[in-house]
Amino acid sequence: MPKSTLSFEAIIFDMDGILLDTEVLFKQASFEVAKGLGFEMREEIYIASVGTPGDVARGIICDGMGKDFPFKEFDILWQKWMKARLSKNVPTKTYVREILQHLSENNIPIAVATSSSFTSANNNLKAADLLKYFNTLITSDDIINGKPHPEPFLKAANSLGVDPKQCLAIEDSYNGIRSANSAGMKAIMIPDLLPPTDEIEKLCHLILPSMQDLHHIISAKN
Repeated sequence: MPKSTLSFEAIIFDMDGILLDTEVLFKQASFEVAKGLGFEMREEIYIASVGTPGDVARGIICDGMGKDFPFKEFDILWQKWMKARLSKNVPTKTYVREILQHLSENNIPIAVATSSSFTSANNNLKAADLLKYFNTLITSDDIINGKPHPEPFLKAANSLGVDPKQCLAIEDSYNGIRSANSAGMKAIMIPDLLPPTDEIEKLCHLILPSMQDLHHIISAKN
């Protein structure tokens, strides 16, 4: 649903599934670890947890998997699986580096607003050599209310000193889009694991097939 113009003064990015190609790894880890514990992770349970704060995701998984599911053990093994995988390399989405370099060269303020912890976000962005581009990093440690509440995006805009209405918010999850829209930003969805629904389409300023398309739009503006 393209709009005729795309004006902005700053851009706020989600991290996993937008900057880092990690959502597919999160899913693989969840299914493999659950199987190793003798349980079958169902698609609908996992998808419902995508883009939610950690405590919310925990509740969704525990409710869906049943009272016998050993979540604490699952979480420990999940963290171990991800640490081993990301120690090899932290994969980035195609065209992310080109986008961030362009924004940096044109002095456009950029931030990250993620549901991950500061330690996880800082370490992974640093390992991917992306941390250097960002003016601010808002994580779950910085907020009271996670996505879909607007707080993460509002705090990022405030840190950048930019009116939320003049910010683009780049997201791949439903709760991320809801959060950005509630914050009054121009929400742009670049789907990863989740296809846009009718509700989400109405909340988006744009839905783009890939980061390459976002790169074309940003480059054309400047």
